[in-house]
Amino acid sequence: METSITGICYNAKGGAVLVSEEKVVYVWGLQAWEEQWLGRSRTLRGVLEEQSIFPDPVNENGEYQQGATGKQWVLRMNEY
Repeated sequence: METSITGICYNAKGGAVLVSEEKVVYVWGLQAWEEQWLGRSRTLRGVLEEQSIFPDPVNENGEYQQGATGKQWVLRMNEY
């Protein structure tokens, strides 16, 4: 189901994010915001999903690696 989210645009290590009052949402398929959007408010429309998009920070051998624990919010949009 589609929804609208309003937040501030930032670039994170894992890609472009929209930071709302409730959550940090990764914008699926967008690696970075254009300079004109950074730090500005924007409303996006798409399908909001909670899923694990980064590897677990501890691999199957018990070694630490870059990653994130748990799930992240992701917004899948048809166009940017």
